[in-house]
Amino acid sequence: MATTEEKRESIYGKLNKLKAYREIENLMGRCMFAFNYHQKDAVLAYLAMEEPDVSVELADEGLYVGPEAVREYADFKIPAEIQAGELTDVHISSPILEIAGDCKTAKGLWLCPGEGAMLRENDDPQAIWMWGTLAVDFKLVGEEWKIWHLHYFRLMKCDYQQGWVKDTSLENKLNASMPRSAQPTTYHNPYTPFTIRDCIPGIPHPYDTFENSDKEWMLHNNKAF
Repeated sequence: MATTEEKRESIYGKLNKLKAYREIENLMGRCMFAFNYHQKDAVLAYLAMEEPDVSVELADEGLYVGPEAVREYADFKIPAEIQAGELTDVHISSPILEIAGDCKTAKGLWLCPGEGAMLRENDDPQAIWMWGTLAVDFKLVGEEWKIWHLHYFRLMKCDYQQGWVKDTSLENKLNASMPRSAQPTTYHNPYTPFTIRDCIPGIPHPYDTFENSDKEWMLHNNKAF
């Protein structure tokens, strides 16, 4: 039978995890709003820029590791101003969030439905769909949760009228310049009528503490739900 102290510690641990869950969900919601409204400084403030291995990877736009590389990518990806007619509106839903047993790190997965409008010369903006999955590692920095490793896996990006079966022209960043600090993309497999979808990113599962082996959980073809 558990002692009074063991019961107290168990209750404290559960309350600490519940607090972390709420704080991380709010963190991700605020970060997504900041991204949608091109608030670059706010986005960077939510990242663990104190950590030398902080990282960001979006679709096939390269992997950025370290504070300087992440900041360079933010300068490239998040322009200072929103132009008339332009729209980026990405949402997060269906969270799967696991707080480590030691409450120092966490792993999270969100589905990301979204829509947007891309500006075009001498024409109306192009209405688009953009859907994917967001896999994130979090770290407790002091008393504040921060985004440690973030990877957006694109499912589709397409013209609104044509849909994701007929239009795959926007799914890959072809012949486009990227920041000098870009490392090769680790994984990019959007939907096409001719490919098979992998169960990637993997689903986070309960764990006690973050180990080196945990760094690759997002890329595991995880069919064990």
